[in-house]
Amino acid sequence: MKLKTTRHSNPDLSRVKNLLINRSKSIIGQLHISSINELWYLCRMIKNESIKSASINLALTAELKSFVQDQAGDDTLYSTPSEFIRDLIRHEKLKQEAAQLRQGILEGYQNVIQGRTVKFSGDLRKDLKNFA
Repeated sequence: MKLKTTRHSNPDLSRVKNLLINRSKSIIGQLHISSINELWYLCRMIKNESIKSASINLALTAELKSFVQDQAGDDTLYSTPSEFIRDLIRHEKLKQEAAQLRQGILEGYQNVIQGRTVKFSGDLRKDLKNFA
């Protein structure tokens, strides 16, 4: 399929738009949006969000720098040192989120032990209104 583009348009984005036009009727219905233009706008917003990134410069000791460099490259799990650092950050974030979840569960158990409970009536919204 040959795409007609103007000098200001991006051929890759135009191709994606054409594919979306051809295959998007069910997507439009599922997302409850009114037109292909709205779908196209949402896709561009997603693309722009996924491209945004921030940089941080880190000062490392020689030992840490060597360790990070040893974790990336040929015959390693990570292709670049940045990829290794991002993975470490993701793991730490998950660890902290899990700790918060565990703390919430423990607080819930303490509420049960201390009798701070509400009998479930079958209507969660009503129970939440009465609880607050």
